[in-house]
Amino acid sequence: MHGTHFTASFALLAVWCAAAMASPTGPTDVDGLVATGPFNKTSALTTEGAFSPLALGPAYNIDCAPNVPDGGYSNVCENWCYYAFCHQKAKDKNDKAWIVTVDRSAGMRAKSACGLSPNKCSVLGTGNPWPAAPEAGLSCDEQPKNTNSEGGPNAATRCMSASENSGEGAKWSNWINKRPEGKIADGTQLRVVLQNPNTTALCKSWYTPGTTVCTAPATPKDPDVKADAVRQQ
Repeated sequence: MHGTHFTASFALLAVWCAAAMASPTGPTDVDGLVATGPFNKTSALTTEGAFSPLALGPAYNIDCAPNVPDGGYSNVCENWCYYAFCHQKAKDKNDKAWIVTVDRSAGMRAKSACGLSPNKCSVLGTGNPWPAAPEAGLSCDEQPKNTNSEGGPNAATRCMSASENSGEGAKWSNWINKRPEGKIADGTQLRVVLQNPNTTALCKSWYTPGTTVCTAPATPKDPDVKADAVRQQ
């Protein structure tokens, strides 16, 4: 009787040990995958610390809804969607196109896709092939940024209000440089997560994979470019 009880207990212990060895250790993301990296210290239920399968650091969240307390970055989100769904041919929000690498090097900063001033969103200046910006106060936004390895000449660009552009740029800079645990190191990969993106424009594939209709990149010679305040490229 005792031998039978011991054998059953040993078998149960062996099954438990095998399951423990097969299960990954450490925090898991919302899909049950192991999250690794120096910043995975927050609960998987938090917004900013939510783990993503491909991200090594925390997710960078952008609220796309207009006029929200965070600033409302609807044009920034449209520009991001143009990069991911049109430049990179991503099918959905889980594509690797939404992963960016932090890179503060001077070489990357010098490769701004918006170019030097004046650019396509500036007032007309010497050597600028673009017609004068149709609205005052426009600024050129690029996504990914020139502090991302994926940015520079490969980035998508879009004209938008200077306040929206500089507001989201400051949010990003503070987010990677002024964290309680210290700045996020160069080389760290992060997932960009859009909150409340437009359901009908360039971000449509965020909700329904493969449905974004990509517009042709704007050029200085487009006949309607004077009326186009966006000048998406």
